[in-house]
Amino acid sequence: MGVVLAAIVMFPGIYANPGGVDSDDLEYDCGGSCHDATSTSVMTMSATNVTPAPGGALTLTVGVSGGEADDSPLGVMIVSATTYTNSQPSADGWTIVADPSGSTTYNYYEVSDYKGSVSMSWDLAAPSSLGVHVLFAREMHGGPGTYANDYSAGLVFTVTDYSGGDDGGDGDPVTNIPTVVITSPSNSATVSGNLTINANIVSVDEIESATLKIDGAVVSELTSAPFSWTVDTTNMTEGGHVIIVTVVDSTGDSVSKEIAVFVDNESELVSMLEWVVTIGAGAVIIVCVVGIMVVMALFIRKRVVERRSR
Repeated sequence: MGVVLAAIVMFPGIYANPGGVDSDDLEYDCGGSCHDATSTSVMTMSATNVTPAPGGALTLTVGVSGGEADDSPLGVMIVSATTYTNSQPSADGWTIVADPSGSTTYNYYEVSDYKGSVSMSWDLAAPSSLGVHVLFAREMHGGPGTYANDYSAGLVFTVTDYSGGDDGGDGDPVTNIPTVVITSPSNSATVSGNLTINANIVSVDEIESATLKIDGAVVSELTSAPFSWTVDTTNMTEGGHVIIVTVVDSTGDSVSKEIAVFVDNESELVSMLEWVVTIGAGAVIIVCVVGIMVVMALFIRKRVVERRSR
């Protein structure tokens, strides 16, 4: 028994998921596990239909390439939120019809021998509630450590009422208004330095523009994906600000999404100053210690010379 425990402690990367549970129903990050190193892997997410009818069938595919895993286990999970609880797809109304095995319905699936790239697909039934739903993906692997990587932008789905046509998406939905989700930063987040704002936009019609505004002032306008902006918050006042992304499609339909953030560069500056002061104080102490040692060495040398001259 002791040998087994020692092996687990010495080789924590032997499984993709800590404890080696293989495929299972798991919360995001396994509820706060030890996969704390960011992997260099590249992830993709795609679906056969991003505007399903309520309960409509679709296939979600997650791709992983690269990373630190080599001939070792690698697992992928799909979740409806990047939180330690209530993150399984079922928490947002999704039903997993089949996982990559084709015979079980887990949201986490693990391969035992990763060879540098893998593609995993889940058959899903869409939530019954209309509107925007987002699914995220996370991959975890061992190899020479415990690594993880997220498809943090998520894949946006718009559950749509197709009462004007069939549920396969060939008919005209009740509304063609675009949907927009600001995936980062999160609402009410505290931000500092360079802030990256990411938005996922789904539109039946062509997108004419996606405009970022902060406190009502236009920052930048994009006409194609990826819809991502970088803002230097040091040019903003400390405190609360409203971020708004407004999307206009080719038919003139417009929709906006807004979140609030709190800019706090002063705390970061104070922390940096404290670090500088600490380093400076350490340097002063080192100089003082070296000075004392030099003085003592000179004193000892003087005494030795005096004794020899007697």
